[in-house]
Amino acid sequence: MVNSNRDHFQHAIEHMTEIHRKWPGIFDEMVTRRIPINEFKAALNNPPPRI
Repeated sequence: MVNSNRDHFQHAIEHMTEIHRKWPGIFDEMVTRRIPINEFKAALNNPPPRI
């Protein structure tokens, strides 16, 4: 879900595409962990340790 209008969403996609082109893999490095949607409450209550 995006809390934005269509133009803002489209601009975000364009910016993210440019970032990915300039720095391949940067988004993979930004994601600290992935959890199933049904476990979101536990993830909010137990953040990952800071590095």
